[in-house]
Amino acid sequence: MTACKFVSIIELIMNTQSLIPLVATIAYIPLVVILLANRPWQSKQKFFFLFLISAILWSISDIFFRSDFFMQDKLFLVKIVLCAGIWMAIQYRYLLQSFYKSQVAKMPFAYIIMTATIALAALGYIPRGVTVTSGGFNVDYGNWLFLMAGILFIITAKDIYHLIRKLKVSADAVERNQINYLFIGLACLAIFGFATFAFSALERYPVSHIGNLLNACVLTYAVVTHRLVDVRVVFRKALVNVFLYGGGIAILLLLFGLAHQFFGFELNVVSLAVAIGLGIPAILFLGHKVSDIWRKKVEEAFIGARYSYRRQLTQFISEVQNIPSLEQLGKGLVCFCPRLKKKVLAPDLPTLL
Repeated sequence: MTACKFVSIIELIMNTQSLIPLVATIAYIPLVVILLANRPWQSKQKFFFLFLISAILWSISDIFFRSDFFMQDKLFLVKIVLCAGIWMAIQYRYLLQSFYKSQVAKMPFAYIIMTATIALAALGYIPRGVTVTSGGFNVDYGNWLFLMAGILFIITAKDIYHLIRKLKVSADAVERNQINYLFIGLACLAIFGFATFAFSALERYPVSHIGNLLNACVLTYAVVTHRLVDVRVVFRKALVNVFLYGGGIAILLLLFGLAHQFFGFELNVVSLAVAIGLGIPAILFLGHKVSDIWRKKVEEAFIGARYSYRRQLTQFISEVQNIPSLEQLGKGLVCFCPRLKKKVLAPDLPTLL
């Protein structure tokens, strides 16, 4: 029985309709781990955490909706998807507000929209129906959903206006970068979300979750490089490992999914055992081989020109115990202190020490 359940879970993952929401869900997990490890929180971090939870719930609910399971509950599942999507949009709005308001959600009008959406979903107005076809699912969203989304768009436009004004007058370069990346993430969500409703041919595909995945990537970059959350070095290394080995596992699952979809490869306990036995060691071996190169590229991308100096300083500290004289120590220090190098000659430095 346990083996059958395990195969069912793998089949759920292998569903091509569910793969994009699954990847989007996984992309948010490192952000949650980093945020939980950096407490206590300020208001920005609290709203950021609520947004992450809502975004993950949105993608997870869509995984089950687009899967081949719970066929008799598709209408109920799509109601959860739509309500979670509205909640995610609301939390992103309050995250934007936290960058220009000292007291966010003092009058939580946006939550009235969420309450109304849940009530309309319970009464059967959102959505009006779901049709199962050979190519996927066709959802009749109804006019009420577009009304809720339109109201939410209007009040979010006000926050965007205030943030643009804040962006123009802010003298803090870090804060300006944070706001810019929030705008980029919002644009990813809006463009792909709009494409889902604007083009009927795309409704059966999880296009909006591509925007959610891109937003996760943008926020991850903002967290690591522009201190949207205070990230320590250990979490940056953990993030590299998650993408390194997690990416290898995702590629392995994708290959199995393509083999199952196009070549009729059957999934069973034996094939899964062989895949795990061959694939996981290969991932670990390749990950070990490319980890140094990958970590160097990531550090260079995140730290910039300071990476080479940090690298040299780390190497110098590791070798400092083997330096026989103060003169050599002074020459080593000069390499990492350009200002000192201009003022003091290396032979004179030991006398100052």
